[in-house]
Amino acid sequence: MGKKKYFSISTEDLKVNTVLNFNIYVQHKDSTVLFRKGDNPFSEETLSRLIEHKIDSLLISEEDRGEYEKYSSSVKDDSCSHLTNEGFASPIFDKPENVEKYYKTYFNFFSIGRETLVPGSKVNFNVYEKKEIDVELYFGPEKHNRTTDIVPDDIQKSGLPLVIKNTDTHLYKKYIENVAREYSNLVLKTHSDYFPIENETLIPGSKVNFNIYEKRDIGVELYIGPEKQDDNPDIVPG
Repeated sequence: MGKKKYFSISTEDLKVNTVLNFNIYVQHKDSTVLFRKGDNPFSEETLSRLIEHKIDSLLISEEDRGEYEKYSSSVKDDSCSHLTNEGFASPIFDKPENVEKYYKTYFNFFSIGRETLVPGSKVNFNVYEKKEIDVELYFGPEKHNRTTDIVPDDIQKSGLPLVIKNTDTHLYKKYIENVAREYSNLVLKTHSDYFPIENETLIPGSKVNFNIYEKRDIGVELYIGPEKQDDNPDIVPG
């Protein structure tokens, strides 16, 4: 079996926030190291790390030359696949143990969007924050403090990418399904228990003997009516 052949490209030939359809490699000392498997994102964070480590060229297998040419053409036509979530950072190449740790993390964890986690909801899987080459447990059943399995209220403020173990993806999928179902049930209840009225039918200064609600994204909020705890709660505002 012949030695695998590669050709070199510049990092400038890859467009950030796109998905690559081919494997890319880097030269690490005397060996060629797999850097990104095909169908994985090339993020702005990845490019920054390459620049930081003064890596300005990458290697592609001759077997993937056709896929690279398709990608290159799609970049020129602006028809390449764009990624919508955060990718993983590239490895720290100056320490071999860090490279090994990075790849162990990369292949064993799955990136999730923080917008899919509802503050105050309960999870039965661990959520980690992705560091440069490793992960740190953020919350979940294995976190040893109070309310460890509750999504924090400040979940949207965390700036680091979030990941879960590949073995927990089925639990995450179930969580998403349950959240969607709860939202759907609340919307259906709102639609079945209330009916809309036009503002023009309400006369400013008149008195009502029924409650009027304002519709929110989820549920409703009491606007005016006998049950509102306020001054003149049953008088239509001017």
